[in-house]
Amino acid sequence: MGLLARLLGSPKALDEAISGVSKGLDSLIYTRQEKAEDLRADTAEFRSAMVEWMTNSQGQNLSRRVLAFAISGTWLVMYIAATLLDVMSIFSEEMSAKFKLASSAIDERLFSMNGAVMLIVGFYFAAPHLSKIIGPAMARFSGSKSE
Repeated sequence: MGLLARLLGSPKALDEAISGVSKGLDSLIYTRQEKAEDLRADTAEFRSAMVEWMTNSQGQNLSRRVLAFAISGTWLVMYIAATLLDVMSIFSEEMSAKFKLASSAIDERLFSMNGAVMLIVGFYFAAPHLSKIIGPAMARFSGSKSE
């Protein structure tokens, strides 16, 4: 009887056909809501993985902090030194070129450390958003000056 009803176009068969077509079309289109739900699930999964990793690696906290302070401190001292050399070049005409040259040399090394400092700052202050920081930081490590 179901085949005969489908051939003759009964309302129930028509409803089933429309429902099947709409489900098929719905599965072909990736809506904003579905994208947002997937992003929310990915973010929640990343956050829980980060928390689990931090919990499992708590024995390494001291060494992690020492490395973070050493790298960030070195970067900060170099930044201050380069700034001071630039300022000093304004006040000393005979040493101006040497001060600027020294500042440029320090700036080059600062640039190579930017990726490490970005990761450290991101890890300590923006851990939930670390996935957005890793790409640019790795580009800095690779030596790409366009970033």
